[in-house]
Amino acid sequence: MLQKGFYIVTAETLVGANDLLLEDDNIELILCDTTLPDGSGLDLLHSQRNLAERYGTLVKSRPLFILTDSRDLATEYQYRQEGVNDYLTSPVNIPELIRRIRYFIAPQEQIQAAE
Repeated sequence: MLQKGFYIVTAETLVGANDLLLEDDNIELILCDTTLPDGSGLDLLHSQRNLAERYGTLVKSRPLFILTDSRDLATEYQYRQEGVNDYLTSPVNIPELIRRIRYFIAPQEQIQAAE
């Protein structure tokens, strides 16, 4: 990912991820597993939605991808119903992941270039 020009920040916990997302407005996309030590990917999705609803345009809306080794179809269905932007199971095809990330980031880059 770094070789393709992506800057990556990591968080080990739900609290850490939420803190990073509040502190760094340059984060454009979230990659998350279904389980974290203190919550889930759905918890992160819901907390980001709550912040966006509370603060409106002051909080950037970011696409959320789930990357997991879980192949449970009920879990995938639940995440998709909740509105995650993409759900990928391992082994992940890295070129495909990069293509999908660029698909979601490109509109933001085009908007910024036009300003």
